[in-house]
Amino acid sequence: MQSPHDRKAIAEQVPQRVDAIVVGGGHAGIEAAAALAKLGHRVALVTFDVTALARMSCNPSIGGLAKGQLAREVDALGGLMGRLIDRAGIHYRMLNRRKGPAVHAPRAQADKAAYSREAARMLAQLPNLLVVEGEVVMIHVKHRSAGESSPADAEVMGVTLAPPEWNVVEPGGAHSSGPARGLEKMEDLPHGEYPRTSRVEQATEMEAPVVVLTVGTFLRGKVFTGMDPRPGGRRGEPPARGLADALKALGLQLGRLKTGTPPRLLKSSIDFARVEEQPGDDPPPRFSFYDDSEVCNRVVCHLARTNEKTHQVIAAALDRSPLYGGLIEGIGPRYCPSIEDKTMRFPDRRSHHI
Repeated sequence: MQSPHDRKAIAEQVPQRVDAIVVGGGHAGIEAAAALAKLGHRVALVTFDVTALARMSCNPSIGGLAKGQLAREVDALGGLMGRLIDRAGIHYRMLNRRKGPAVHAPRAQADKAAYSREAARMLAQLPNLLVVEGEVVMIHVKHRSAGESSPADAEVMGVTLAPPEWNVVEPGGAHSSGPARGLEKMEDLPHGEYPRTSRVEQATEMEAPVVVLTVGTFLRGKVFTGMDPRPGGRRGEPPARGLADALKALGLQLGRLKTGTPPRLLKSSIDFARVEEQPGDDPPPRFSFYDDSEVCNRVVCHLARTNEKTHQVIAAALDRSPLYGGLIEGIGPRYCPSIEDKTMRFPDRRSHHI
């Protein structure tokens, strides 16, 4: 008898046809897949790595200014995000309390691994949902009008799936030859809390009249570590090259969004006597209208600020910044600025929050 912790014991065959295919297992993907499954549709959620469902790869928080209200709206409509953060949160605050109630914004810091595990548990409760470990490399369409080839005239027929290419080279020459199995391991979940899962072992086709793309940072993605750009959706994970080529072949225009990932610091390397404590709110602001799980502050956050010496170090190292070295071009009026961008764009300020 196979162990319940052996992921092969729960693998199923890749279906030939489903009602809907969701491409991408991040925050948007799990919401789309869960919503469709709750409506009774047979859904295949295609992702590179089932252990990375709803992985919080950048700032490990939910909500914030202009986003906390959106997270609660998602919850009000029956989504997963509010319940997930109420179960996996470790620090809760209501921002903008000094201003009017219309702009109050809840924010919660999360235990990243717990958030991903809770997402897996919720998806496991949806019998119509199947997680498929694989990569979508082609979208099949049929044009309604003879001789027409525009995307607006196309009717989706399904996708071609292939095994993900895990040969990712990291800075320094290290290779990632397979899915990252860290704290987020599905093997850590009790039997019965896995989502139903299948794996793509060879190129195969899957039919569906609906294909939902929630590809996040993976579509033709690049990862910049200093001045060393490499293909990747996240560090150690491959980009979605085949799907990008397929969309371009359909006549769709491709662009690229930009995000910056904050550095991770060892807790033991920080002198907490020199930073300002920021306790969570008591009682913590809940995100979900439906979930009754206990919400509590499990950690104290801390605030730090740059000083003039910090700014001198940053200015002297701009040649090692991909943003100022010409490798990255930021587009749009609003984005999460890097520390060097804050320093250079606002030279009159003697200090910035970190």
